This record gives sequence, C-alpha cells and structure tokens, in this order.
Amino acid sequence: LKELGKSADFKIMNAEQLTLKDESFDFVYSIGVLHHTRYTARSINEVHRVLKNNGTCLIMLYHSDSLMYPIVFAIRLLTTPFRNYFSNRETTETNSKTGTMFSEILGVPILKAYSNRQLRKMFAKFKEIKIIKTQAGFLKIIPYLKKGGLLAKLVTFLDRQTSPWIGLNSYVVARK
Repeated sequence: LKELGKSADFKIMNAEQLTLKDESFDFVYSIGVLHHTRYTARSINEVHRVLKNNGTCLIMLYHSDSLMYPIVFAIRLLTTPFRNYFSNRETTETNSKTGTMFSEILGVPILKAYSNRQLRKMFAKFKEIKIIKTQAGFLKIIPYLKKGGLLAKLVTFLDRQTSPWIGLNSYVVARK
C-alpha cells in the first residue's frame, strides 16, 4: 500500500458486532469468513449497516447444495472425537492446500453452508442480489494430473459445466 501512496487501518473485531460507524464503506469484501461465525445473518446485517447507500458487497459463503458439502459434513461428524486435536494445531505452509482442507474439515469449530433461498433471506435488506456458484471441486485434482493432458482438460471441462449447479462456493454480490 505504501508503494501506491495509500494506507490502511487494520482492526480485529467481531463480525456480528462491528465497532464501525453506519454507512462507512463503499465496498465490503469477505471471502470464506462469515460461514464460520455463530450468527451469520447478524454478520450480513452488519455488512448492510456499514455499507453506504448504493454500496456493494462481495461475500463468499459455502453452498449447501454442493456435492462436496455432504461429504465434508459426514467427515466432520465421524471425526468429532478428534476435532480438538486438529483445531489446536497450526497448519504449515509446506502444503497449504492440504493444510487448508484439513483445517476446514476438522479444525474449525463452526462450518456452515447455505442454499440460494437461505442466502436470499439473509440478504433481503439489500436492493439487488446476485448469487454465483463456483468451484465444483474437480479442479483440486489438477495438480496431480499431467499438465495439458486429456484428463486435465476433461476435469477442467467438468468443473466449468457443473459449477453452476453443484459448486461449493456461493459468491453473493449485493447492493444496498
């Protein structure tokens, strides 16, 4: 930021009770955070509160209609007795993909996913809302396939074709 002649003020606070003034921001960005809060709808309401009139937010939440969500839910259920072990360990940078995956499945105390209907309800205060589903999950195996090979191309095609209806992530773009 300094190189751009800009500065920022970083603060740590509860997403469900932001200590910020009403209508403070033109844009709010949250990727992969709010589905780990106890009361996600309260967090969305806080985003609405701190956005200026005609302000926009981009928020990524997990989608419950994904094929991956039941698998993750089942693994979390089966590994409940081990959750404390994983949640108290720091993930290493040596394998960030695996570290993130294990943290998400085993290490986080709260993990939620939402349907389009639930998202529309949570974002009901906004004037406009667009939900975009992405990442069916097939691309996660690309690093293990031959680069540019037929199987890699097939996996990429499958991911593009299936993301709109089984994508793991919902990106919500909403305007106040």
